[in-house]
Amino acid sequence: MTANPGTGSTRSNPVVGQIGSMTVDRARFLTNDKVNRLTASCNTESKRGRRDKAILNLFLYMGLEVGRLVTLTLDCFVRKPTDQGIDVLIHPDSTRLVRVPEQVDRALNTWFEVLDQEEEKTAGWVFVRIQRNDQLINQPLNPQQVRYIVAEYGHKAGLTPRIGNRRLTPTDLRRTCGRNAYQNGARLLDVQALLGQSRPLSTARFIDILKYQNPNSAVDLVQYQPPSDEK
Repeated sequence: MTANPGTGSTRSNPVVGQIGSMTVDRARFLTNDKVNRLTASCNTESKRGRRDKAILNLFLYMGLEVGRLVTLTLDCFVRKPTDQGIDVLIHPDSTRLVRVPEQVDRALNTWFEVLDQEEEKTAGWVFVRIQRNDQLINQPLNPQQVRYIVAEYGHKAGLTPRIGNRRLTPTDLRRTCGRNAYQNGARLLDVQALLGQSRPLSTARFIDILKYQNPNSAVDLVQYQPPSDEK
């Protein structure tokens, strides 16, 4: 088969809500340093570490939803010719393939090497369960197990507690991905498409950028050519 940001994360004016008597921080982002610490905490000498690094990278660099990640099969990945990397179908209701970034490509290929050797134990699933003895089980991970994996690595990297409402979640990584893309020049509509969200406003709220609205920046860009006789 060849498939082809002390403890806690950085917060910027977090949006805080109430669930019963519990205060929940809904706008957590990881800094570059903490992203690196998180992914470096995976022991890629083990099968489990290879799998988990690929999972973390898909959240951090491609913003996948948990529900999509656990349904990925090898058929969702397409190897491009002449070793130009791989594409992936990240939204099940779309036919659009998205280019896999280099960091994700490396992590996936390291995991795919394991799957190549144990193809009969995976039944085509990309992310399967692994026993304590590092042996694969022919069962796909479920969303709860993926959330546990992310929380474990958040704790292992010294970023967040292992349990409780301040633990690291896939949503934190997904939000970090969208915010990072936007801050580095991606258009809001493109971030929306990457995250698979239905409305730009939902994306703007999700990555917490509404407070940065500045109508002056738009006014400064409104330009019309004057009539030829005024030139």
